[in-house]
Amino acid sequence: MIRLATFQDNEDLLTLTASNPMQGAISLRIDRKPDFFRILQVRGESITFLLEKDKKVVGSFSASKSHVYIQGQLTPLYYLSDLKVDAGYRAGVYAFRLVARMYQYLQSKDADLLFCTAAHGNSLVQPLFNGRAAIPKFTSLGQFQVFQLLPSGKSVSGIHPDIRYEPLEQPLCNLFNEFYRGYQLGKIIQANNDTTALVAYENTEPVAALTLLDTLPMKQNVVVGLQPHLRAVVALSNTLFTYLPLYRLPEIGQVVRNLYVNNFYYKPSQEKALLALIQVARNIAFTKQYHFLSIGLHEKDPLLKHFRGLPKFEFKSYGYITSLKKNTQLIQAVRNGIPFEDYSLV
Repeated sequence: MIRLATFQDNEDLLTLTASNPMQGAISLRIDRKPDFFRILQVRGESITFLLEKDKKVVGSFSASKSHVYIQGQLTPLYYLSDLKVDAGYRAGVYAFRLVARMYQYLQSKDADLLFCTAAHGNSLVQPLFNGRAAIPKFTSLGQFQVFQLLPSGKSVSGIHPDIRYEPLEQPLCNLFNEFYRGYQLGKIIQANNDTTALVAYENTEPVAALTLLDTLPMKQNVVVGLQPHLRAVVALSNTLFTYLPLYRLPEIGQVVRNLYVNNFYYKPSQEKALLALIQVARNIAFTKQYHFLSIGLHEKDPLLKHFRGLPKFEFKSYGYITSLKKNTQLIQAVRNGIPFEDYSLV
């Protein structure tokens, strides 16, 4: 049976999510404690279908509606996530039944653009992208580089003449949003006085800014496996941290403490100002004992080259998009530009 999930299903969905780790060079178990639905609510108007078999939740599929910039115009977009089927049921057609049910729902909402991401090596979701269960075939948007920057204990004094901490008020939001208008799938953000921004000024003009987000209250990545070379790196680093200004890297069984750059902005030719803010954020991550400062950038993003010299781990993720209304021109416009994705909410 497939039905809509409610908060009464929270514990069952948490169990299903935790029992389906992501395999890779670093294998992760994704926990969403204490509330499976919280990150979905942050993404936007969301819905989750679940699949029950013999009164047990064995599958799930979610969709979240938001508005993004495409060719500079606000456009509705549905982000698909949480397509999970318990390992004991993957040999059947259960995943396709979930996809078919989601397709019916999206059609009832007059949806058009669907977007999703997949970690490198995640072969379980590939049939979805190939046009099964009536959803049109997805188009690849290429690769996103997800950087896990190492925190830095280095003093940040003098790296930029004027860096300030400010609440995320509307004038600053306007700068972020105008910046994101230049991307395809660029996000729209709202003023929030509870969010603090790091802002770099030249004279009285804000030339770069970023905000940080701790997602541990919404999701937790637990290390369940490391390839041998990474296990050696972690062991060496954690041995040296007693003598060097390093913070311990996560070991098997530990939660990865990520601090995310979830909004950023810089004026043309002011990349150095943004990088100064990144250095401040790395120092914040060090002081507050995070394992990494994380940010995701598309492979075509010109900002990418400025991160090459920073100490980091790198992960690959891929973006996919389709149009239920077969709007090939819109899909091509997204492909031709520089796609954006906020990896703090992935």
